[in-house]
Amino acid sequence: MKQLILFLSLSAPLYIYAQPSGEALTGRMNSFSVSVGGGTAGGGGAVAFASGVGKGIVTARFLFNDELNLFGDFSRQIWDVGGLYGFASGNHSLFVSGSAGLAITGGVKKGIYIEPPAGSWFGGGYERVSFVTIGIPLQVDGKMRLTGSLGLGASLYANLNPVSSAAGFMIGINIGDIWPAWKK
Repeated sequence: MKQLILFLSLSAPLYIYAQPSGEALTGRMNSFSVSVGGGTAGGGGAVAFASGVGKGIVTARFLFNDELNLFGDFSRQIWDVGGLYGFASGNHSLFVSGSAGLAITGGVKKGIYIEPPAGSWFGGGYERVSFVTIGIPLQVDGKMRLTGSLGLGASLYANLNPVSSAAGFMIGINIGDIWPAWKK
């Protein structure tokens, strides 16, 4: 629940800007993005492909987070492979989209603490419990055009699931027909 509140509060200003224009996208709108960042489940990265469909945007994404743990033996990991559908708005320099969908989500979470062997100071740690479940991926993207087919982007993301939810922020490079033309 904390992740959902964090995601909604950080992305609220973008929702106001990115209200659907009510106009169909015209021309091609296919882009590929590579992003890095971090959040509640540690640092990570994502690759995504987005395509304009009618008045919306369809995105296929793979996202991975790995918790940085310098002094312990446990590192929480979360990944998702999902499809999202949402709305898009923008002009020739800026583009904002918001979407939600379904994902297969998996990773490793912390299990019970295992005591070290008797007489030993070392060897204890947390059990690593692997999981796979269905999640609800959420994503808000803001993109800025650098050249005709190259842009920089920032994303707020979340994955809500019954086992180990996560939320965070990423920055990345976008390649392709990122900025569709809107009918006037």
